[in-house]
This record gives sequence, structure tokens and C-alpha cells, in this order.
Amino acid sequence: MDAGADVLDIGLSGTEELYWATTEFAACGGIEVTASHNPINYNGLKMLKAGSKRLDPASGLPAVRTWAEEKVFATPSTKGSRKDIASEAKSAYVTKLQSLGRNCFETAKGCGEFGKRCCGYNI
Repeated sequence: MDAGADVLDIGLSGTEELYWATTEFAACGGIEVTASHNPINYNGLKMLKAGSKRLDPASGLPAVRTWAEEKVFATPSTKGSRKDIASEAKSAYVTKLQSLGRNCFETAKGCGEFGKRCCGYNI
């Protein structure tokens, strides 16, 4: 926000929600702090461009690294804002999943509260 970016905060979410929300809310990009189930060197940030497109590992990620290391930051005329849309985003995401039908989520029986709620199971 100090660099002038307006932030839509979707709250605690999974990677699939980041991809969905970046497109759904027409964001110019998306980023999440992640702790992977993979080894520790996979923990970090997941960054997307508009349309939920990933940064090109060959050009996009090295550019971000260079900007960070060289402190190449824009000087905005105004500070950005933060809008909490977590409740709205969760509700819209669940509605989208439910619209896809129950059968495709039968494998979610063991995936915890969120998956069960999407499938209509009483928990």
C-alpha cells in the first residue's frame, strides 16, 4: 500500500482461492504468503499476474528479485488502500463451488470443514 497499490484482502485462504479471486475481482495481480506441504524451500510467496496467470519463472521472477535487491520502487503520489472482502469472497467462492455440483467434490469428504461445507455435509 505504501507503493500506491490498492489491496483486496480475501483473508486466510488456499491457493485455489487466490487464483479464483484474482480473476473474479479483476485484480491486476495476486499474492499470498504460503507455507507449503512440500519441503521448506517451497515456502514463500505465490504471485500472479492479471487473469490469474503465473509469473514466468524465466523472466518474471528474476525481475521481481532484481527490483527487491536494488530497491527499485515507484514513488506514488498517493498511498494505496486496503479493503477487507474476506466474507464476500468466501461466500462467492462457496457459491461458485456449489454451482459446479456435488459429485465433483465427493473426494472432499476428508479435506476438513471447508470441503464439507461446500459439499453440504453437516459438520
